[in-house]
Amino acid sequence: MTILKLYAPIDLSGHDHKVISLLYQPLIGKVAFSLYHFIFSLTYQKDVVTINHMDMLNLLVITKKEFEDACNKLQAHVLLDVYESKEDMLLQIKKPMTAKQFLTDTIFGITLEQKIGNAMLHTLVDQFKVLQPHLGYQRKDIHYDDVFDVEQVKKLSIDTPLFENGGVHINVLKNRFPYETWVDQLPSAYKKPSLLKSTTRQLIENLVFIYQLNQEDLNHIITSIQPSQLIKNEAIKNAAKRYFEQHQILTIDDKKEQPFSNYNQISPLYIIQKYGKHDHQGIALDTITSLIERNHVDLGVINVLLVFVLKRKEGVLPHLHYLEKILIDWMSKGVTSPQDAIEMTTKLETAYQKKQLKKSIRVSVEPDWLDDYLAELKKEEDAL
Repeated sequence: MTILKLYAPIDLSGHDHKVISLLYQPLIGKVAFSLYHFIFSLTYQKDVVTINHMDMLNLLVITKKEFEDACNKLQAHVLLDVYESKEDMLLQIKKPMTAKQFLTDTIFGITLEQKIGNAMLHTLVDQFKVLQPHLGYQRKDIHYDDVFDVEQVKKLSIDTPLFENGGVHINVLKNRFPYETWVDQLPSAYKKPSLLKSTTRQLIENLVFIYQLNQEDLNHIITSIQPSQLIKNEAIKNAAKRYFEQHQILTIDDKKEQPFSNYNQISPLYIIQKYGKHDHQGIALDTITSLIERNHVDLGVINVLLVFVLKRKEGVLPHLHYLEKILIDWMSKGVTSPQDAIEMTTKLETAYQKKQLKKSIRVSVEPDWLDDYLAELKKEEDAL
């Protein structure tokens, strides 16, 4: 491939540059950091810029392999979209997260702490600290629909590509639910503008997929809480968990077993039903909801992780922190797709089975090598 097309329909603030330099750079490395700024600088306030692939490598003083690795790292950290055709490749850089999003809303913050250590992390956090005066006042919250009458809770439908420079919104799951249609049929008291917030919408779409809800189920869940609570995602999550535990919505037909050839398309509910203990399913699905919400990774990777752990924990899904430790380790080793995750599980099983064979004979008790694996991860974390 000889022609590259570069595109950057964004503008970066001083805060954005600071986030990329101090938070992203330790994770993506110098080459990916340079590539991101090269694309932004070359395309700033321009349309698509075309450049010869070899010229770009020469300007950055990198090899083709380094370029490909840098693209993969930028994509994994949601800073780059890559589009390919037979003739050329289009690279489109994306706006970074805010410091708060990076550190608290994704797996990146935990990964950064493992990379640079807790002391250095707190030094970086201080760089983004916002001083808030404590004057003894209580904040008064006023929402749009408290002041104005809202007749329709809808967004404009505009097909024209528009300039985007807001925060990062990541869709972990493909949109399969007619969200606007569902909002439109809700009782008027529940048609709140907060339902159109990207974070609320993503949470509800995640719940629909994870719990395999239909529109009637979702109506029962939403109307089981007060309209004023719709601004609180935790209230919606708890309502979904209660509804599932009361009704045990297991709508998957056992006779039509879903193949595991495409982990991206499988509902976590199916995995929990197949490998989990029946009396632990509600808790397990709540854990999965938090795992997906906190970690913006490929759903297929999470599904492989669930199968991997449930098979070795006799159908009981461990604590969220336990799962995140494994997920962080996999991501640090380059796992970005279901196939990568499957290969990782195969390597782990082979490596730890060999270790167990070298230990003293304990035929009567099969050792839980998964716990040994977690213990090693804990040692690595404490050593930082």
